[in-house]
Formats: sequence, structure tokens, C-alpha cells
Amino acid sequence: MVFFGYVGNRNASEVLKEALLKLQSLGYDSVGVGIIDESNIQIRKKVGHVRDLITYIAQTPMSGNRGIAHLRWATHGSPSDANAHPHLSNNGKLALVHNGVIENEAKIRKQLIKKGYKFTSETDSEVLVNLIQDVMDTSKVTLSSAIPLVFRIIRGAGAVLVVSSDEPDAMFVAQVDSPTLLGLGEKEFYVSSDSQAFPAEITNAIRLNSGEYAVVRSTGYEIQTFDKVPVVKEVEELKDKVSIVDREGYADFIIKEIMEQPQVLRDCLRGRFNVLKSGQIEIGGMANIVDGVKVIDRVCNSSRIIIVASGSSYSAGLIGKYLIESLARIHVQVEYASEFKSLKRPFGDLSKPPVLLAISQSGETGDVVAAVR
Repeated sequence: MVFFGYVGNRNASEVLKEALLKLQSLGYDSVGVGIIDESNIQIRKKVGHVRDLITYIAQTPMSGNRGIAHLRWATHGSPSDANAHPHLSNNGKLALVHNGVIENEAKIRKQLIKKGYKFTSETDSEVLVNLIQDVMDTSKVTLSSAIPLVFRIIRGAGAVLVVSSDEPDAMFVAQVDSPTLLGLGEKEFYVSSDSQAFPAEITNAIRLNSGEYAVVRSTGYEIQTFDKVPVVKEVEELKDKVSIVDREGYADFIIKEIMEQPQVLRDCLRGRFNVLKSGQIEIGGMANIVDGVKVIDRVCNSSRIIIVASGSSYSAGLIGKYLIESLARIHVQVEYASEFKSLKRPFGDLSKPPVLLAISQSGETGDVVAAVR
């Protein structure tokens, strides 16, 4: 799941489409955008490909220079137009895109239904946007004040990006254990969970830490902790940005990735498999000494290796289990990162503690980061 937001003076529809095209090589099953023009929130979303949404937008144009977008990989609810993001609150004043999983979603949904809230999707994200509305209404607070309060109610890691028809000049973003970047432009700002979505001219960004939220306008931004302590952030330079990803003549990205595997394997082994010097694999960090013991020795002498991952990385972990057990004779268990926190299985002989191996294609998968922590 990836989200993106823009606030500035450009046509938000075009900015969002450009961002989604850059992200389309990622795994997703539905896509959507929301654009705010004065006091009107316009939503367009589709199950399927980015190109399907772009065709839909061409048929039903939108105007405005502030907007949010999302690529969804189904977790709560099947792939469908209704389950795609953004989601609107019952009063129609809030639109939200969300990365992550709310573990106590079912309980909150029941509480909101008792209060008269209606739901059109199966997602925890729609529950979240209506919980924000409920906190604003019952506590008589602004959106900026409601978001930290909501994060104290929900359980789980995640990030949200919200726009409001009552404050059409602003975007609101908050995160817990879910990497989020604020891209800095000239009188315009971008928010995303993946810097690849930013335009080429955006080379500086600010990284939100867990437990922080920002209010972003074209005139500037404010960042605070959930306890309302102002935060001054260092600006970091974005390096190794990639240009727009395309299929390079292949029918689709899956075929492209399959055909690239031989070169990818060669690149992965380059500098790590020293045949002439030692004939051994040399992976950075394995020779380091921690608490007086080499990392490689700690791995080889462990009672077991626990691999945590999500999605296709989980499949890679299963292959790793087979290879490690057959070659190194070390027991390996593979766990879904999203379920690792509630794992009840014994870890074996704790005099020889297990080793945790986390796999993530991006290095930022929310459930994997939470499992490591």
C-alpha cells in the first residue's frame, strides 16, 4: 500500500496521475484519488490498473490544486471499487487514505454502528475516517487535534493522509511505525510513503518519525508530536531517485521482473561472492562483533532462525527456509509479519537464542518494521 498527497498551485489531478504512474510497478489491486476544490471533495477510484483510473478521470474530470492518492493491496476486504481508497466520512467532509492495519477495527466498527454510522466498504480505513469524524463531533475539536486522539484509540501501525472540506487549503498526515516523507518544493509540498512518487525536481524532504503528525499547506507546514510538542526537523537530500518506471517493451511488469532475474542475481552476488580470495560468501555485517561474538557465529550457533515477512517476501522466506535447512542444518520457521506480535509458539532453547531475519523489498514494510521492533 502506498499513498501520495499534493498541496500547491498546480493541477492536482495531473500531479496525482504522474505519481501513480511512477508507482504502478508496485503490487496493488485498486487505485484512487481525491481532489478538493474550495469546499468540494471529489473522489475517483477503480479496482484494477492505474490506466483504468486515468481513463475514468478523463471521462469525469476534476479540478483543484490539493489532492490525495492511493494504491491498495487488499487486507481488509476484497479488491473492489468500494474498498479502494480514498474513503469519505459519513458527513462527507473528510477524505482519507491509509497505510497499515487497525487491529481493533471490528470493535470500533460496532461502536460506530451503534451511534448510527453507515459503512459502504469492508475496510478498516473507512472505520478510521469515521472514527476521526466521531472524535471531532463528540470532543468538539479540530481535525488537527482529533488525529492524535484517534491514534490513541486504535491499535496497530499505520499512516494516514486526510483532507477536509472545512479546511480546503491543508493536508493532515500522521504516522506510527509507517515511514512517511514530506517533499519540499517552491510553494508546494508532497507527502508520500515512497519518495519514488515525487517529481524529479523534488530533491529535499523531511522524514516524519513515529508518533508525529504534520499540517501541510502551500504556505508551509507544522510538525508536532502526538503530545502537541512542536518538532523542528532536519532536511535530508533524496538520493538514488529513479525516473518513471516503464515496462521497457515487456507485456507487463511481472514478465519484466522474471526476465530480469538472471541479471539481478548477478548484481546481488557481485562483491559478496569472493571465489578467488576465500571461496566464501561475504555479506556486510556478518563479520561484525556484537557483545564479543561475531554475528555469523551467533547465527550458526542459534537454536533456530525466525524469518518474518509479508506478501511475496514471505514466499522468498519459504525458499530461504528450504535452502538454510538443507545447507546449514539450522531449523527455520517462517512467520507472517502481521501475526508475529501475537505469536504464541515456543522459541526453543533460549540458552541458544533464535535469530530474527526480516525480509522487505522496500525496507519499509509497516508490518515487518513492527515485527522487528
